[in-house]
Formats: sequence, C-alpha cells, structure tokens
Amino acid sequence: VQTNKNYGQLRDAAVNEAKKLASDAQALYQVAKVNPGGVGGKSKQVATTTASLITAAKEAASVIENPETKKAVLIGAREVAASSAKLVGFGKKVAE
Repeated sequence: VQTNKNYGQLRDAAVNEAKKLASDAQALYQVAKVNPGGVGGKSKQVATTTASLITAAKEAASVIENPETKKAVLIGAREVAASSAKLVGFGKKVAE
C-alpha cells in the first residue's frame, strides 16, 4: 500500500474506524433486540466500516518498519474482520 501519510495519521485513522465499528456493532445489536427484521441496513454498515478499518490497518502496517509489529497489526485486522463477519452472520440468523 502506497501512502504519503505518517504512522501517527494512519494510526489515528485506524482508531477512528475502530470506534465507528464498535458503534455500528452496538447499533446492530440494538436493532436485533427490538426489530430483528430490520438488521439488514445495520449489518451492511458493519461490513462497510469493517472494510474501512481493514484498509486503514493495511495503510498503517505499510509504514511500520518492525516486521513483528507489522504482522501484529495485520493479524489484529484479520481477527476484527472475522469477528465482524460472525456478528453480521448472527444478525442474519436473528432476522430469519
């Protein structure tokens, strides 16, 4: 990934996306509790925010020189993506 931003800017962007994802996940949970049929839009938002977080993490990792730290950032992003996929899957099951 090519970028002209420094690590601090990229880290801040990733943190902001992580906060947004937490908020979106909470919104999905709330909708699932009160209106199971309405989880579609919230599930899509979780997926979209997850993709943005993954992009931000890849950009941040691209400027990290330490291989172990770079790997940890990418593994963390992969784990978040897997958890988000499970959350969206649970949302779909609730809607059935």
